[in-house]
Amino acid sequence: PVRLGGLGIPMPNEECKYEYEASRQITNSLKELIISQKLMETCSKKVIEDEKKHMKMLKGNRSKLVYCQLLGKLDVSTKRVLEMAKEKGASSWLTTLPLDWLGYILNRQEFRDSIALRYNWKIRDMPAYCGCGKENDIDHSLSCKKGEFVI
Repeated sequence: PVRLGGLGIPMPNEECKYEYEASRQITNSLKELIISQKLMETCSKKVIEDEKKHMKMLKGNRSKLVYCQLLGKLDVSTKRVLEMAKEKGASSWLTTLPLDWLGYILNRQEFRDSIALRYNWKIRDMPAYCGCGKENDIDHSLSCKKGEFVI
């Protein structure tokens, strides 16, 4: 999930078995009503809501477990990058609706560069040298007054 430093893109082949089981658990009381042909009043909406909350909690726990397993396999600098991506507000741009009239829209290159900055990856097609003549890196390109990236 985005709140754990990810991109919020689920992997359907891994999620399907958990989502299927959640659907079965949540609709179990309704299924029993249909089989027994009882009135709907005997099924409490609270039971269904509680089951939804429980399944959501299980999904969150599963995500945290995967995150911890992944964290154990990473080097120190990559762990730091993920920790920064988890900070409050660091992922809001990934979940914001792309509203053109508010300027909340990124083209393909801007999105790709933003992802590279988020995970401290090398930006593709970045010039080796700045317009000022110095060697170019992300820090220099964002701070050089003669470079092409200053707003």
